[in-house]
Amino acid sequence: MGLETYLRAILSAKEDKWRECYAFKQFLGIPIGKNTAIEGRLTAASSSKTFTLVSWLDEHMDLQSGVRDIRADINKRDALSDRGDISGSHQSNVQAKKKLIATQTRVDALDNSLKTLAMAGMNEGELQRRTEIVARIRDDCDKLTKMVTVARHTSRGLGATLERNPAPDSDRNTLLGKGPATFSKPGRVFGAPPPPQETEETRPLDSNGLLQLQQVKIDDQDANLAQLSAILQRQKHLGVAIGAEINQHIEMLDQLGQDVDRFGNKLSSAKKQMNRLG
Repeated sequence: MGLETYLRAILSAKEDKWRECYAFKQFLGIPIGKNTAIEGRLTAASSSKTFTLVSWLDEHMDLQSGVRDIRADINKRDALSDRGDISGSHQSNVQAKKKLIATQTRVDALDNSLKTLAMAGMNEGELQRRTEIVARIRDDCDKLTKMVTVARHTSRGLGATLERNPAPDSDRNTLLGKGPATFSKPGRVFGAPPPPQETEETRPLDSNGLLQLQQVKIDDQDANLAQLSAILQRQKHLGVAIGAEINQHIEMLDQLGQDVDRFGNKLSSAKKQMNRLG
């Protein structure tokens, strides 16, 4: 946020010496030596919408905000589903799906505009960074698509009107070890997994719904694992920094001890000379 404020202050300043300096143009990836204004329009290759180097970043920020809005709609859908509000849950899911389709279209336009920006002279490092940004947004959209799709299956257990293709009782009993093809239940064996248990979340689902629900759980676990990994990386950096600081303090204490020893020797020598004079 501070960097964005700083850059916008340069763009809106009356004097253009900062906008025309080499370092500023190099940072934004603006071609050097060409009469290309910072606010100049760059046409996208496969889209009618045009982006500049700065407006591209503004569009990216808007897309991130849109992704957060979609997640909020999905959370609202789940909350309404838990309360039994079938109509409200369905409306929230439809709203999230509409926003997701619009977001995917804007992501495509953002991706296509990178080709034109690259042809206009954007440096390779900045192009790679923005390509990775688009890839992350696409990944978020794919995860949201799965969450919206799974909702159509999980919502079937909210009422009789929404229930379609429930899992047969025979298959469910076989899975839980209650049917004719029951699994042998061994005693307490080291490493033996516990038998599967039916839950309120899985009871209204068929095999496809269970598979999709499992995929959502795996994606959530991957996201939590990535977040935990980032936290551990920060802790590691903090530990390394603290260790370096401690080592530096040890060196300073050693130096201080040596100085104290030298000063003590000098005091002893001076005391001996005073004793001889006395």
